[in-house]
Amino acid sequence: MKFNITLEVSDYDQVDFTTQVLEAATRKIINDLKPELKTQVQVVVETAIAEQAAKELDRALAEGVKKTNSYGEEKGEAIPFREFVLNTVKENLATRVDDKGRITQYSDNSMSRIEYTIKATVQKIVKDHFASINKDIKGKMSEQLRAAIDEQLKS
Repeated sequence: MKFNITLEVSDYDQVDFTTQVLEAATRKIINDLKPELKTQVQVVVETAIAEQAAKELDRALAEGVKKTNSYGEEKGEAIPFREFVLNTVKENLATRVDDKGRITQYSDNSMSRIEYTIKATVQKIVKDHFASINKDIKGKMSEQLRAAIDEQLKS
């Protein structure tokens, strides 16, 4: 690896000069290696997470899943993970909810819980996107307004 370092030395002092060279070299090395180090760290972290997730998935597949009550206390026997997923999907397809995601006897339970979840998720994504656009527009308008006010104050 080859580095080019530029220094501005006002008063020549051997100790100060050496310190400046070392500091400049250190900054250069850190700045040049930062993206590579970040990538390496990210790979290590992602690998560790993937390994841990694989272990947990293997454990869940081997041991099965136990349902719990609202207090986290186990109830019933463990069922295979695949069966748990299929049951959960079936329950959510069969459960009818209203336009607020509630099961009620007084309103129109017009869609499945999965349909509601998809609809609510899409609405949230669209709302968040438009909020972001609105924020950007407000920021640009504020900048333009400040610039116009500053221009008027200068005249």
